[in-house]
Order: sequence, then C-alpha cells, then structure tokens
Amino acid sequence: MWFSTYQPVMAVIQGEQRYQIIKITLDSGESIETTAEHPFYIKGKGWNPANSLKVGQALLLHNGTTVVVKEVDTSVRVEKVYNLTVANTHNYFVGGDGVLVHNGKGKKKKGSNCGPGANNTPKKYQQEKEKIRNGQGTPRLNDDGSQKQWEGRTYQGWKDGYEWKGPDGTRIIEKDGKWGWSDNHWEKIHPFID
Repeated sequence: MWFSTYQPVMAVIQGEQRYQIIKITLDSGESIETTAEHPFYIKGKGWNPANSLKVGQALLLHNGTTVVVKEVDTSVRVEKVYNLTVANTHNYFVGGDGVLVHNGKGKKKKGSNCGPGANNTPKKYQQEKEKIRNGQGTPRLNDDGSQKQWEGRTYQGWKDGYEWKGPDGTRIIEKDGKWGWSDNHWEKIHPFID
C-alpha cells in the first residue's frame, strides 16, 4: 500500500561550488536539475543516483504512480544547490510532478557526505589535507616520478587536479585551490566542506 505524509523540514542545507549537474527531462514535460549523486527512486530498482538514470526508466511520484525519464543531460558548472532534512524520513518529493528523492546516498555511512553542502567532511581527510598544505603529504606518482593528475574520466570538473595519497588507501585531489577526497577509487569525489 502506498501512502505519503507531510512532515516538517528540519534543516535546509546549501552549498555553492562546481558540481556535476544532471538535467532529467520527464515525459510529463517537466525538467529537474540535481547533483550527480542525488538518489531518485526507480520503480522496481529502488534508490539510484541521478547520474545513473537512463531514458525509459520509471520514477516514483508522490501519489504512487510513475513518470518516465525522457532525456538525461550532464554538465559541470558552479551552482548553488540545496538539500533538505525532513523529520521522521529521509525522503521528499521534488518538482511539480512530485518525484520521490532521498536526501542522501541511500545507506549513510558514519562520516559520509550525505548530500550537497553537508558539513561533515571526515576529520581524517581534513587532517591529511592540512599535512599536504604543510608540505608533509605524499603525492601519488607516475612511473616517471611526476605527480599524477586526475584524468577526468568521471567528474570532469576535477580534470588535471593533483592527486595525493589519503588515509587508509584513499585519495585526495586538489585543483585550483579546491579540494576533494575519494574512498572508492574515484567512483565518487566528495568536495571538502570546511
């Protein structure tokens, strides 16, 4: 049985920086723009990040019906983004159609970045960044001894950023004064939120 309830918004989280933005056009004619990692509920599949949505997939709506993804476009740009903390649930509906989204990455790990602007960069990454800034970090090196630079296969906004070894086999990247970290071999680059 499907139902939805009204719950109070407990917090509005905002951030402004360079993001990979996904524009999802629906068969209803509506378009929604979101960050790449923001989870949408696909009927029959569950929570999936926006950057994995495919044309033809059915997204769940506020009333239990669905709307179909008609087009998916990607860009990288500086954007002000928002996320919500909702009482008693981690879900809410967006757009005029009321598409069901999650306020984080699905199962939240302790210390993980649960959404754009979340002020919770794990302390171990903050400490390593300070070591790097103080000349005590360990760069990731190419075979010729030069420092590795991110190739930009994903997250092209980080292309040519310098790579450093992070704690516990993780990685840290710096580009033009902007810092990020990854604990999953660059599948996701989390921006540092100071």
